[in-house]
Amino acid sequence: MRARKQQPVSLSGEETLASVLARARRLLGRHGGSILIGAVAVLVVLFGYRGYRNKALSEQAESWQALAALPSVQLLTPEANEKLLTQIIQGCRGILDTRWKTDATPWVMLRLASAQRSAGLYQDALETCSRLAKEYSSHYAAGVVAESRAGLLEETGQYKEAALAYEALARLHREGSPYWPDVGRNWELAGDREAAIHAYEMVADKEGFVISASRLKSLKAGKPLLVAPPPPPPPAPSAEGVPPGEHAEPGQGSTEGGTNGTPLQPSAPSAEEVPPGEHAEPGQEPTEGGTNGTPLQP
Repeated sequence: MRARKQQPVSLSGEETLASVLARARRLLGRHGGSILIGAVAVLVVLFGYRGYRNKALSEQAESWQALAALPSVQLLTPEANEKLLTQIIQGCRGILDTRWKTDATPWVMLRLASAQRSAGLYQDALETCSRLAKEYSSHYAAGVVAESRAGLLEETGQYKEAALAYEALARLHREGSPYWPDVGRNWELAGDREAAIHAYEMVADKEGFVISASRLKSLKAGKPLLVAPPPPPPPAPSAEGVPPGEHAEPGQGSTEGGTNGTPLQPSAPSAEEVPPGEHAEPGQEPTEGGTNGTPLQP
């Protein structure tokens, strides 16, 4: 005979609740300690994250406030600007040493690099720029500091590295980048004629790049490469411990290719080599090329 199929026993609501509670008591009896420890751990993590998040937001707000409270360099006497730069440098270092790393940190480092460069502390500024580019490579401030870093490499005599840094900036543009003259100039200073020719060829036939076309013509004719200016003497330390910056005299403009306000000295061009009107008049700012050593404004 076939076995009669057992029918499920239906339980009332009260019996179902009693059954669930009984199972829960048995489960707690077996694993109560582990469950309690797990629950406490979850609560600790939640409260810990909340406290960390609140502290991070507080640190970020205080960093922004401290950065905004720093003075701005104005058109004052060199001595007055020197004191302001000292305050900016010390203030930025204080923020970096005492505050957490937050979204404000890259901007503090950018301000510090700018002040260091304006104060003539080129090596310190270069180290700050390199640190910013390394630690915050995907941050917008890293893109802003890339141009200043290239100029600092040139100012410190690292011409090959400066040429590569400027070339990376030039390749961000499709064509006619204003950085190609900087690339060519630094390859000349590094002693690489072929690389300099290639850089000048990128813009020599475009409007507004007359000097690059002239340098290209000179290099292809076998004329000497540009000669780097002698390095500036180290500035004497100030009373505050920060060397004074090298400021251009009133009315003194920069020239294409110069570093620290000193124009590069190519071989004396002939009348046939340099077209008339190519060089800027005294006090006239050139328009060709990148910033070429122009510091960020702190």
